[in-house]
Amino acid sequence: MNPISFDRASIRLKVSLVLMAALAIAFVLAAGGLASYEWLNQYRNIERELGAIGDVLGPNLAAPLVFGDVQAGQDILASLESQDSILGARLLDPTGELFLTYHRATAAADPFVGVNVNTHGLSGGCFFVVTPVLIDGEVVGRLQIAASLRAYRGRIKRFALTLVFVMSVSVLAGLVLLIRMQRLISGPIEEMAEIARQVSTRKNYNVRARKRGDDELGTLVDGFNHMLDQVQRREHALVRAQRELEGRVEERTRELSLAKDEAEGAVRAKSLFLANVSHELRTPMHGVLAFAKLGEKRADSLDPAKTAHYFGQIVDAGNRMLGLVDDLLDTAQLEAGTMEFEFQAVDLVHLVQATVDQFQSAAHEKRLELVVDLDAFGSVNADSHRLMQLLRGLLSNAVRFAPEASKIHVRLLADGDEVTMEVQDEGPGVAPAEIEAIFQSFHQAEEGRTGAGGTGLGLGICREIARAHGGDVQVENVRPRGAIFRVTLSRQRAGLLPT
Repeated sequence: MNPISFDRASIRLKVSLVLMAALAIAFVLAAGGLASYEWLNQYRNIERELGAIGDVLGPNLAAPLVFGDVQAGQDILASLESQDSILGARLLDPTGELFLTYHRATAAADPFVGVNVNTHGLSGGCFFVVTPVLIDGEVVGRLQIAASLRAYRGRIKRFALTLVFVMSVSVLAGLVLLIRMQRLISGPIEEMAEIARQVSTRKNYNVRARKRGDDELGTLVDGFNHMLDQVQRREHALVRAQRELEGRVEERTRELSLAKDEAEGAVRAKSLFLANVSHELRTPMHGVLAFAKLGEKRADSLDPAKTAHYFGQIVDAGNRMLGLVDDLLDTAQLEAGTMEFEFQAVDLVHLVQATVDQFQSAAHEKRLELVVDLDAFGSVNADSHRLMQLLRGLLSNAVRFAPEASKIHVRLLADGDEVTMEVQDEGPGVAPAEIEAIFQSFHQAEEGRTGAGGTGLGLGICREIARAHGGDVQVENVRPRGAIFRVTLSRQRAGLLPT
């Protein structure tokens, strides 16, 4: 039976075939074992029989061998005529020379032709046994006896016939028992299959399978009936749901409308980003124009301190616009693969400390405490300007979202060839659904973060810079509040920008 037809066969046939195969293998192994044992047993029996004959004749042949009495030795060997299985014998002196030999008159050929004087066991269709001839424990010669295997083969044949008969009867009895026993396995399964067909074709959920025992099949029947109970309950629930469908059409329509609005919102992402950038540019621009006009009107009457304040506000607004333009340019260069990096040995401890110092004033305005924990180690192969830009982006993000009078932790950890920078704030954290989205360009988190503005470019640029250094940036929320932005780098530059 090919695999396809076997797959389509009934469970009853499959179980029968499996059990028959197991039964056949067991009987074949048993028959082989018994046959091997009987063959070995017969081999040892004939060896013992010939050895006993040699032990009896050996002492009697010692004197004729020592005194060279060939006739006396011939008369002794002639006694082997009474043993039908003995084909011949030969007596050898201590040097291995033939002293005398005996051949049964009815033997078709000389059994010793081409046989070594030391042969012991099966050879050339005969069985040979070599027995030493002793006088007072001293070997004075050897007696080699050759026996026919006819009787041996006859016993083996009778045993084989008996074994075949017994095995045949056992196989027939096993098959009868197998046919009866397999019904205990296939019966419940076939019954469940029939019930499944009724449920499928007639939609009759009231039928149940009959449990016949507490074994695994009983457990299967219980599970099948339990499944039918659940299907029946769900069918009733489905009917009720269909009856209520008309009342829920309007609700589904509203949900589809919301889904449509979300899809259209994705299409409007570019327009929204442009509007956001415009707002971010116009806000500092208004500040520049306002303070410039104010300074122009009051140039003659303003004292130097007030004038310096106005110019300071103009510079701050200009720097904000410059930062936004730089972010846009960096994003464009990263996407185009044209951003240039200058890799050299960088003292990362000094770089982190210098970057943190730049945010002391901004942190002081919100009463934030910058906690720095730096491991001491050597330099790394990196672009110092870009790494400082990356760290500034993370610190700016932390200062923006951290609540007043909270702490911001900056850590630098070294582990073998890997360097880790961490920036942890106590802000609202990042919504789980936006853990990866916040690193996409133009994306701004809406859940779990305050409305602090921004273009949504900073974190995307930070990740690209880290990846250009063979590393990455990940974010993890911490309890009870806050998030950790973790930057992993390699001491040796492991990554290049695409070309």
